[in-house]
Amino acid sequence: MNLQVKETGGHPVIVHGHGNHDLKPIFDKVRQSLLSEPPIKCTVPDDLTLITCNNGHPSLGLFEDTASRVGVPVEVCGSGRRSWVNAVDKPVVILKALSRIETEFTLYADSRDCLLVGSLVGALETFESSFSGRELVFGADIVNWPPVREFQKYEKDLAGNHTGRYRFLNGGCWLGRTSFCRRFFEKVLEVEPVPEAPDSEQGLLKRLLPDYPQEVALDYGTELFFNCGYVAGDMVAFEEGSA
Repeated sequence: MNLQVKETGGHPVIVHGHGNHDLKPIFDKVRQSLLSEPPIKCTVPDDLTLITCNNGHPSLGLFEDTASRVGVPVEVCGSGRRSWVNAVDKPVVILKALSRIETEFTLYADSRDCLLVGSLVGALETFESSFSGRELVFGADIVNWPPVREFQKYEKDLAGNHTGRYRFLNGGCWLGRTSFCRRFFEKVLEVEPVPEAPDSEQGLLKRLLPDYPQEVALDYGTELFFNCGYVAGDMVAFEEGSA
């Protein structure tokens, strides 16, 4: 599938239907279209590893399923981990995976509500061209969560001339150089959760973001990631294309 986000012109590789709510019209539309098409094998670059977090809860596994149907392996972090708190467990198991990954690049997507929809070869090309000089790119969101004013102000200022709605860090999908991602998540483990959302690892990422103004970027143009959980309207177009 070749998906275009009409609002931005981006062609994301991952669509993320995030948020603790059931009304996700765009995400449902993309999922239904994706699963109605015959799968076309996706080329996996030799220098890329895909990972996700899944401890076996029955609500998880969508991302792995959409990857598997096009022949893409995903390394699962946190299998069998009974208790799970995102702010505690997610950085730990991600760092553990990063410590053994040997490819130059790592792509992460949440297991419960992410879809693999685009070309992985194209994703690396976009990383190198649109985010030249950066080490790690997170998806951008229209919602600032946790709702901490200093996060909102910093990320609005960071967006600068990018005047679109997608201005806030979302930790549900990211792509980066593995060596830097290891160092970054080592630092994540040293950060305290924010009181406004003590269970959320996203607060940890947002606290750390100002420490890496040159290395970490947000995907304002949905070129890699489309966080559509709080977005409504006729926002996507489906185009012919190969993976």
